[in-house]
This record gives sequence, structure tokens and C-alpha cells, in this order.
Amino acid sequence: MSGDSCERAVVIQNKYGLHARPAAEFVKRAHQ
Repeated sequence: MSGDSCERAVVIQNKYGLHARPAAEFVKRAHQ
């Protein structure tokens, strides 16, 4: 499940670019 979430975050990063960067960091913090 975590791997899928990571892939989803990457897709969001590609879609929204820099705007998704903080979101990706938040996701990583949530997993940690």
C-alpha cells in the first residue's frame, strides 16, 4: 500500500509540479 501511495505522490508531483512538492514531503512525514 505504501508503494502505491508513493507512486501516486509522484504522479501528483508531475501534474502539479512545485505545488505538489510540500504535499509529497507531508506524505513522507506521515509515513515516517
